[in-house]
Amino acid sequence: MVLIQCPTFGFNNFELEAAKRKGYFAYPPKGLQCLKAVGALLDVRVDILDLNFRLLEALQQASPPVELHELMDDILNTYLAERDGSSIIGVSAGVTVPNVFSYQGHPYVHVLKTVKQKGYLVLAGGSVATLERRNILKLGLAHLVFKGETEFKFRYFLESLFGRIAAPTPGIFYQPRDEMLESAGLPEAPSPKFDLIPTYDEIPIERYCSVGHVGPFLRMIDPDKPYATLQLVRGCRAHCSFCELAQFRGRGFNHYRPEEVVSEMIYLATEHSIRHFEWVDDDLLANRKAAMALFQSIIDSGLKITWSANVGLIAASLNREMLHLMAESGFTGFRIGIETGSEEILRKTHKPATMRKFMELAEIIPEFPQLFIVGCFMLGFENETYEQIYSTIRLARTMKLGWCSIAVLQVTQESNVDSEFEIGLHENVADYMPSAFKKKTEHKIGRTWTPHELFSLPPESILDPRVLCEMWFSFNTIVNYVDNKNLKAGGNPDAFVRWVSALAQSYPDHPLMNLFLYLGYIAKGEAQKAVDYLQPLPSQYWKKRFEQYGFDRITGNPPRSAEEVQVVLSQLIEEYGVARI
Repeated sequence: MVLIQCPTFGFNNFELEAAKRKGYFAYPPKGLQCLKAVGALLDVRVDILDLNFRLLEALQQASPPVELHELMDDILNTYLAERDGSSIIGVSAGVTVPNVFSYQGHPYVHVLKTVKQKGYLVLAGGSVATLERRNILKLGLAHLVFKGETEFKFRYFLESLFGRIAAPTPGIFYQPRDEMLESAGLPEAPSPKFDLIPTYDEIPIERYCSVGHVGPFLRMIDPDKPYATLQLVRGCRAHCSFCELAQFRGRGFNHYRPEEVVSEMIYLATEHSIRHFEWVDDDLLANRKAAMALFQSIIDSGLKITWSANVGLIAASLNREMLHLMAESGFTGFRIGIETGSEEILRKTHKPATMRKFMELAEIIPEFPQLFIVGCFMLGFENETYEQIYSTIRLARTMKLGWCSIAVLQVTQESNVDSEFEIGLHENVADYMPSAFKKKTEHKIGRTWTPHELFSLPPESILDPRVLCEMWFSFNTIVNYVDNKNLKAGGNPDAFVRWVSALAQSYPDHPLMNLFLYLGYIAKGEAQKAVDYLQPLPSQYWKKRFEQYGFDRITGNPPRSAEEVQVVLSQLIEEYGVARI
């Protein structure tokens, strides 16, 4: 049996330069390793093909033009030819590949079609399959679809396949005729009890750092540092209405024993020279006792490693004691789930947080300057008013975090696909990814607003969807760049430069990033490096943006010292009218 992890990046907006700069995610196939461990318990051989890693590795040597489907097919066909005894193939795709039916040739759909046409028994799994199970079966892309967490379902499938006594479990979907059916039985919560160390036998884990990344925290430290992923907790305590985790993992959580996680960490560090670990938990601090025991065990192990958490931690779990252990055990950075500055929206969305807790945390954070902390914010809640958005911007400025990750709320829904020929005609989320602003999509952007216009909107009015993109742009530009604490007196411009440089690997030649890298290097006193980032603007779009935000005055008369940087940025903040909101 072969389990395949599909590419976790979209082919429709692929950029070879970003791939060569290791700008795409290259997460090891942790979920498939768990299934491999299930197979080992039943003496069933399970091989793993990380097609995402293999494709990114091939792209490091590729020259334009690149035909991604042909390259991917070559890798897939070669791998399967070497394993001609396999008759079952499982295909998984992670959360980073939504909209599988939004355009022709999505890698997940393409791989499913390819292996199905070759005559294999095809199993589909992962968060995308959970959401799109009806369409996957309707279009004949797989024989079985596994919903949510899969270990127990996979074991039931294998035991049934080989005629063993098996406890039935729900969550396996199939469509023998026109109606989708589901297996019956009592559900079981995922129990993380598998030893994953033997599953690394065919995972070239030490080479993942040479093709991609697991987030900007590692790239901020050293983009070439060998990394791996770890997990302590499955599931999440919270039941936030905007999060779809419960649909995939169910409610509640469970966790590995801390000593098991440390054993895996020691193995990877000693046998594979791994020096950085990324936590993939949805709620790393869910069990406070287990988390603190884990961090203390890492300290006691004497390992010279670093680690980070790109998935937002719950602020209620963070205090001085926890932050101290995290810092001492090698934690370099993490995200906090904040979402909004509106108490009303926090209550409506069942977010386990309060403004009071956020402000308490803001007072503690400066005591740990070695930690780079990112706040996660969101715009576009149902019936959100401009005042509620202004309150979110005020909170972000008040907390003075290293960075703010700002997302637009998108409700993912099952696609409306009636036939294979309609793939590409429907989308299950909005065609909107504001963080990119790449040259090829600039023509889609309509009217642009000045900060003064955005901050003069009637506070009690509900957000106009046509303004959402502009509000995102202004929030991001002001809080992360113009008003960033690390470009002010007493700040840490080196941390700012390293973080923005890490982000820029995914967005080559981004005009806003280039301008502020110039300012960051000037603030650091490295004028010689700074001049490389004063680049001509690539389009009329960016020329207009620079005029609206006053950046054309910076490029026309660039600051030459840290003091001049501080003066010009403070002047812009005053001109924007941010203080009015």
